[in-house]
Amino acid sequence: MNPKVKKDLYVRTPGDEKVVYDKENGRVHFMNRTATFVFELCDGTHSKEEIIEDLLDIYDVSRDKAEKDVNKILKDMADNRIRNSSATKALRHPSTICRTYGVNKEGI
Repeated sequence: MNPKVKKDLYVRTPGDEKVVYDKENGRVHFMNRTATFVFELCDGTHSKEEIIEDLLDIYDVSRDKAEKDVNKILKDMADNRIRNSSATKALRHPSTICRTYGVNKEGI
């Protein structure tokens, strides 16, 4: 299954980064430039390998670094339930690639 972000997310892009609010979970996710790039390709039409290839076309990084970053970002997004996944893990705070914070249920 190709990665796909949830439809009911509130997304803003101030500069090169994304701020994603998931009202269902009451969480705000701050994504750096690389995570933003991956997030934008998680539309269900790109495979993980295609995302890695696109990342290699844009950034001057090794294949190993690109694969590790994409795998980490996709895992963080799945663990925090902002993209499709067969896993049902509890919400967690991800690494520096995507910072997540809880907010009150009234919203941002």
